[in-house]
Amino acid sequence: MTATQVIAEIKALPPNGRDEVLRFTRTMETAHALSADELEVLAEKLAATDDRAEAARLKEELTIGFYGTK
Repeated sequence: MTATQVIAEIKALPPNGRDEVLRFTRTMETAHALSADELEVLAEKLAATDDRAEAARLKEELTIGFYGTK
């Protein structure tokens, strides 16, 4: 499978599937913190959710996005 085919498959995923792919790729980036805009989007999602599991996932993503993984 080529990278172009993988990208096409990712684009065809439902939003939850694409979010999962994005989380995976972020874990592959060992030292890259998120931009302020990206952190703001995550913070807004966290503030809006009533789902405890989703809140925990977003908190983890915010922490990694703020500090990076190194």
